[in-house]
Amino acid sequence: MRTEQLRSFIALYETASFTAAAAQLYTSQPVITRHLAHLEEELGGPLFTRTTRSVAPTKAGDLFYEKAREAIFLIDKGIAECKALNNCNGKLSVGYEYLYMDQITTPWLEEYESNCGESIVVDVVEQPSPQLFDALLAGSLDCVFVGLTKEELILAYLEKRRVASSMGENIFVGKTHPLATRACITIDDLLDEDFVYPLTKPTSRESVVARDFEERGRTPHSTVTLHQPSALSVAERGSAVINLPEGYGIESPNLVRIPYKSNHHIDYFFVWNRGNDNEAFEQFRAFIEQKIAEFKG
Repeated sequence: MRTEQLRSFIALYETASFTAAAAQLYTSQPVITRHLAHLEEELGGPLFTRTTRSVAPTKAGDLFYEKAREAIFLIDKGIAECKALNNCNGKLSVGYEYLYMDQITTPWLEEYESNCGESIVVDVVEQPSPQLFDALLAGSLDCVFVGLTKEELILAYLEKRRVASSMGENIFVGKTHPLATRACITIDDLLDEDFVYPLTKPTSRESVVARDFEERGRTPHSTVTLHQPSALSVAERGSAVINLPEGYGIESPNLVRIPYKSNHHIDYFFVWNRGNDNEAFEQFRAFIEQKIAEFKG
C-alpha cells in the first residue's frame, strides 16, 4: 500500500468521479483505476460500487476513507515539520580526501559541530580532488580540504586559503624490510618496491611519491585493501610499503616510519566557490579562517 494509492482513493471518494479525481491529482483516469484495484485487492473487497453513471462507496469504503484521511494527514504533517526543521537548521557540505582528513581538519570539524549543536548539520563527502572541485562548481559542496603537490590544480575561479605548506611524506615499512634501517628514503629506493594502500591509491595530484614516479615515467606496483588494518598487516609482513603524508597517524609497533626525501612537497588548502551564498558556510568559513591563523601562529 503506497501513499499515491491512498491519495487516489481519497480523491475518488470526495469527487465521486474517476475523471474529477484524475484531474485533481494531475494524473490520468487509468492511474486512478489501477490504484483503486491494488487497494481493493489488498483489502480483500470492493471499496466502491460502480455503474456507468455513478461511483458510490461501500461500507468498507466509508470506513477506510476515515482511516486513509487520517494516515495522509499525519504523513503530510510529518513531511511539513521535517521540511521546516531542515530549513531552520543550517546545512554544510564539506569535502575531503581521506589521506589528509585525520591530519588537520577532523578536530576542527568536531569543534565546530560541538559549538553549533543542533543548529547546524554537517555532511562530509570523501572524493578525489577533481570530483571535489567539480562538486564545488556545481554547488553540491560548500568547501573542501585538500592536499596537493601543485597549487595550479586548483581552478582559478575557486577561492583558497593555504592551511599548511611544504609537507612531505613518510614511508612505512615492516621491521624486517631491507629499508627499515635507512635514515631516509628517495625515489631511487622505491622504484622496484610494492606498495599497499587502504581504500584508494594516491595519485600524483596529492602524493609526492606518486609524482616522483610519474616524472620518472614509471608506475608503482600497488595493491589496495578495503580497510586500513589490512594494509598495515601487509606492510608489517614486509610484503609492501606505504607512503603517507607527514603527521598521518599510524599506530603499529611493527612498522618503521622513514622520512621520504623529494624536491616536491604537499600544500594543504581550504577551498570554496566564491559564488557560494550559503549563510551557514559563511559562519563556517569565518571559523576556519580563525583556525588557520591559530594553526600558522
